[in-house]
Amino acid sequence: MAKKTNPDNPKPPALKIEHVKIDSLEPDPDNTRTHSERNLGVVTNSLEKYGQRKPIVVRNGVVIAGNATLEGARTLGWKKIAIVRADHLTDEESREFAIVDNRSSDLSEFDPGRLLGAFEQIDAEIVSLLGFSDDEIEGFQRMIDVPDPDPPAPPETSSEVVVTVRCSKDAFTRIKDVVHGWADLDEIEVDIS
Repeated sequence: MAKKTNPDNPKPPALKIEHVKIDSLEPDPDNTRTHSERNLGVVTNSLEKYGQRKPIVVRNGVVIAGNATLEGARTLGWKKIAIVRADHLTDEESREFAIVDNRSSDLSEFDPGRLLGAFEQIDAEIVSLLGFSDDEIEGFQRMIDVPDPDPPAPPETSSEVVVTVRCSKDAFTRIKDVVHGWADLDEIEVDIS
């Protein structure tokens, strides 16, 4: 866990959503995440259909999380956008937060069966706006169509236990009393080669 680098403000302030003029915000010039046209199209379509459902995160007027949302809102001609301020973060914390905000979603996965089940409940035209290509959807379908391999046969039960120890004669001399002391050994075969 990263050490807190701002000892003057050890507890982050409570979240407070504000609506600010889009023109008062700047995208992060050091944003480590790039946005393809496809990605921006999905974000813009989502904003147009559902509105803004979560605020972007802003530090001193610069967007540190939600740069694609800002760009999508500008594309739609929005004048205001919901934000949460993170002015309490240091430069280092701001950079760390921007990276983890982007990376954390990369580390999750879709459950193919549940995703395809959700797609079945959504109009096909809408599915195409959710950001999945036909090839990706077919890939999810292949994941759930793979038959489970035959489970291995259970091992035969036996009361016989075979223990093989390969060691030098000197090592065997040192451990033979231990081996002979094992309980439940009916027979010990010693093959010193």
